[in-house]
Amino acid sequence: MHGGTVNSRSISIDYLVGGLRISLGPDSTTPGPRNHITNFTQAAELRGHRVHKFVTSDVPGLTRFAKIREGSAGRRNPAVVLAGDLIRVLAMLWAGGAVMATSLRRPSPHVIYERLSVMQSLSSFHPRKRRAFRIVESNGIMSRETSQDRKALVLERLAAALERHAYRRADMVVAVSSALADEVARFAEIERSSVVVIPNAVPLGLPEATEKADLNNSIDGPILGFAGSVVEWQQLDLLLEAHGECGLDAPRIEIIGDGPELPKLKRLVNEMGSGAKVKFLGKLPQSDVYAAMSRWTIGFAGHKSTSSNQMYHSPLKLYEYAGLGLGVICTPSDDSEALKASGMPVWNFASKRELTDLLMSMSAKAATVGAYRLSDMERVQHQHSWVARVDQVLDLASQRGLQ
Repeated sequence: MHGGTVNSRSISIDYLVGGLRISLGPDSTTPGPRNHITNFTQAAELRGHRVHKFVTSDVPGLTRFAKIREGSAGRRNPAVVLAGDLIRVLAMLWAGGAVMATSLRRPSPHVIYERLSVMQSLSSFHPRKRRAFRIVESNGIMSRETSQDRKALVLERLAAALERHAYRRADMVVAVSSALADEVARFAEIERSSVVVIPNAVPLGLPEATEKADLNNSIDGPILGFAGSVVEWQQLDLLLEAHGECGLDAPRIEIIGDGPELPKLKRLVNEMGSGAKVKFLGKLPQSDVYAAMSRWTIGFAGHKSTSSNQMYHSPLKLYEYAGLGLGVICTPSDDSEALKASGMPVWNFASKRELTDLLMSMSAKAATVGAYRLSDMERVQHQHSWVARVDQVLDLASQRGLQ
């Protein structure tokens, strides 16, 4: 059907996940991708669509790679990283064969949806790729990020060629921000109109979690929190340095998560003598993460650009904070602007001085967040729901030829 909507009928979706490190279980070392994938597919199922997930890390012989933690490859010598590249190529062929075998045993899907990963192009192996509508989702220029930001890739040219191939063969490319959509179009040399923007959303279940949570400020004052991978581009070091300059006016900070930057941050807190007001809670089960976050007043999201000229990601944690009724102190992004327009309290910073000033006025901001929880929170959760995102994807696909 052309120009109509598919959301009034049930469609079948083969959802392909090529990332070797991505797993969907509770012990996942990639919680961001796991949450994105599970929320999108569950929302599609809530809409009555049929979803079959293929996750590379579930393929026999490849399960061990899901245990590798963020940043570990970057500490290895180039020869070891090159060996990892060759393993990625073999894994692509092995997983591609598994895609082919499993897909042949089932009816042809209406949609093949691939979450693109470095050195992978699983939809290229799908036997129904010419019959189904092919969507490729981009969360970054993966070959460049893995090589230049994570130092975990040597064969960048080969990875880039595979990435371009996947974009060029897609009927529609989904990017998580306008800035990324522009970069994907330039990188793959495809029409910008073939790339649509679908950002992250409020995780399913969070609106219900806020109903059970104590949304009053802590009796000890407001809490600023962060939950996610503790990596360089989250700028947690800048947060702790700004916090150290607040003196007696410094708010309490809680950091949930694990990652290569964690030892450095703990040393920084010790050196500044701010340990009494900074807690590192480590990696927690997802249910415990949301329980801890529900006690916070404001969340922190300090994403910065790395190998790109600008920050083009769609920070999922912004939507987690929104779903839990928090305000947010963050770097500028399309997502923060959209959430602010919907009513969420958002305060942007672009320097340590600005961040310090924001931290020193946390008590005043707490009152703003309290008012938001009473008036605008439900609207934000509704406008930025995963069900709404699924509807957007499928409506746009139907306008481009999804039958």
